[in-house]
Amino acid sequence: MRLTVRMLFVAMMLALTGRAWAADVIAGSAISYGNWGGSAFAEENGFTHCAISAPYQSGITLHFAIDRKYLWRMGFSHPDWSMREGDTFPITYRIDGYRSVSAEATVIDPTFALAELIATDTLFNQFRRGNTLRVYSGGETYSFSLRGTSKALAIALRCVDRWLNYRPYRAPDQPAPPVASSRPADKGSAPSIFASSPQDMLAATRFVVSLFAASEFSAYKLVSEDELSGDDTPDFLKSAAVGWTSPETVGTLHVIAAGALDPTDAIAEVMSGDSKSCKGSFASGKKTGDSKVITAFAACKEGGKYSFYNDYIAFPRPDGKVYLITSMQAGKAEVDRNVSETLARNVAIAISQ
Repeated sequence: MRLTVRMLFVAMMLALTGRAWAADVIAGSAISYGNWGGSAFAEENGFTHCAISAPYQSGITLHFAIDRKYLWRMGFSHPDWSMREGDTFPITYRIDGYRSVSAEATVIDPTFALAELIATDTLFNQFRRGNTLRVYSGGETYSFSLRGTSKALAIALRCVDRWLNYRPYRAPDQPAPPVASSRPADKGSAPSIFASSPQDMLAATRFVVSLFAASEFSAYKLVSEDELSGDDTPDFLKSAAVGWTSPETVGTLHVIAAGALDPTDAIAEVMSGDSKSCKGSFASGKKTGDSKVITAFAACKEGGKYSFYNDYIAFPRPDGKVYLITSMQAGKAEVDRNVSETLARNVAIAISQ
């Protein structure tokens, strides 16, 4: 469980530039309801997401995608649009009389833009039960009837449940593609210390969503599993249950299997790796906490700048597993120390709920 934090930080940022949903349709996975139609998709290593879409009289097609972590996105496409791939722009959307929600859309190709949605049951149910979706962007208002959306989204959820463990067929003489290890490779054959079942991933995602519901985290954005599994991504990052970014930090939440490590040992392990990776001046220490919730930091400074400054929080869950949260800053002469205080305070609130 060794972490080279500079590599981790850079890999996370590079992963965000990757193209999402570059996958193939799974044969026989077609789903439909009314004007809505879609399919399940997979890459070499297996299922990625289910997507549905419906055309409107305006010429715009509305899309929804739900990935293997049950994170979901909303997209818009029009054959006459001409946008620049990779650009981002703000949107605001509102369902019926509910409050408006702000988001950022990313241009996937010249005719298609995709926005990540806050994965809360409340918002999901608004889409399912609402009558009209209004989207505001660039001074324009776009309206979409949500008739039939409830059953369409329910079908998309069942699609994820059905295809979650799908792996593409491969002829016997074809080698299997490499599968991302759930922990750094070692010489032993001990089972992974990281829990990575769909249930673990979903529970961890829900915890992070509840954590980031506070207004203090309005700029924090979850990243998809695809963005955590690039070829250049360190194994430690690949083994994260959830990842996120903000203007100042990147972060991960790891789920440690029940009985593998207690919170104190989990932090000791990653800080040991930090110490070995640091080429400059290293400092670390336990901040606050007891045997249940441990907070600590590790910092490495080279040439007047922090090559990394990490905040760690580790705590047990009711099922015996341990959550390890890592929040990273890098490349600065000074770091924002309010980040750790804000994170620790809101983690305590989320745990108590």
